[in-house]
Amino acid sequence: MLRLTKYLSARKVASPHDRANWLSDVRTSLEKHGIGWTMWDYSGGFGIVTKENGQPQPDEITVRALGRTMLQH
Repeated sequence: MLRLTKYLSARKVASPHDRANWLSDVRTSLEKHGIGWTMWDYSGGFGIVTKENGQPQPDEITVRALGRTMLQH
């Protein structure tokens, strides 16, 4: 079994658009070839959430780039 555990793009150095493109391109290429992947960072500089007023807020662009959808309340 092969799994890629790090294919990251730092929020501080990449624009949201470039970051989303990178994450989406790598994810879809891995999936196309049957290679598993993981997102190892939850709320850090590479993560899928940011903090607003101390509360975690999902980053919609990153969530979509990872092929996921936002929960609707």
